[in-house]
Amino acid sequence: DIKKGMKITEYTGETLTEKEFHNRYPQGNAQYVFQKKKNVYVDSLCKRSIAAMSNTQKNKKDCNAVFSNSRDRSTISIKSIKNIKSGSEIFTYYGREYKI
Repeated sequence: DIKKGMKITEYTGETLTEKEFHNRYPQGNAQYVFQKKKNVYVDSLCKRSIAAMSNTQKNKKDCNAVFSNSRDRSTISIKSIKNIKSGSEIFTYYGREYKI
């Protein structure tokens, strides 16, 4: 089981600059990209970690985990916001722009 407040895993992938991000996704349709900090993005499309397998819910209240930046914004993690039973699916909120 995963206790509330625990770090589940780190969100990893290919590191992109802002220019590389816009060249790769000129229309901004980057489903697996997070902005770590100014001019630094993490693209998990081709180099996926287990964190990319979290699914989304329409309502934040239905999620059991959140994406979390470290204080220095060097890493992005998934952190539990509820107790999660072993074998349960991880649900995070992808944002209003993401269409289910």
